[in-house]
Amino acid sequence: MKHLRAPFTLYRYILGEILLPFTGAVLFFVFVLLMFQIINLVDFFVVHKVSAVWVIQLLGYLGLSLLQPAIPIAFLLAVLLGIGRLSTDGEIMAMRASGLSARQILSPVLLCGFALFLVGAGINPATALERIRNMEPFIDYPQLVQELAK
Repeated sequence: MKHLRAPFTLYRYILGEILLPFTGAVLFFVFVLLMFQIINLVDFFVVHKVSAVWVIQLLGYLGLSLLQPAIPIAFLLAVLLGIGRLSTDGEIMAMRASGLSARQILSPVLLCGFALFLVGAGINPATALERIRNMEPFIDYPQLVQELAK
């Protein structure tokens, strides 16, 4: 029995079908989650006369903290869309007919998911303390109001 080598061109194609929806979904979910905070930020900008630079900084910090829940949800959506499109077009059936097992077809998806897990698990604890330190001036709301009243 001949050993089949990994079809890297096919893996690249499958990942391409998943990474484009993943990127769009991450941007969409972060945008949707930020919309809940925009009202509070507009309140700071209009009522308390806080500078636009301060609001944009806070928006950036909030966006970074919202990546943690957005990435897994976006990856799930991207996998469903990508594999669903491959299945609808009959490409999964063609891959199976050419001798690839389901494990071989899904291995790039699983490796990408594991890589995203490692990135999320490594970055979140390392950057959480730094994000908290950077947001301390924003969190101390009573002191901010007192400074603005002077």
